[in-house]
Amino acid sequence: MIDGFRPRTASEDFAFFLEQVPGSFLFVGTGEGAPLHSPDYRFNDAIIGPAAALWVALARRFLTGETT
Repeated sequence: MIDGFRPRTASEDFAFFLEQVPGSFLFVGTGEGAPLHSPDYRFNDAIIGPAAALWVALARRFLTGETT
């Protein structure tokens, strides 16, 4: 568990995909603002680069078998 992070539930159709193939679901924070699905929500485009870099790092670790 990550200190200061409260567990959350999410109701997404993604769970049906996971019944067929292994996978994962994660949240990428976009900073302060209105909650998702609020009419006041504004996507923070600045998070696209760091989020893409995270997925690249995860893919590299998976493909190389790196564990640390």
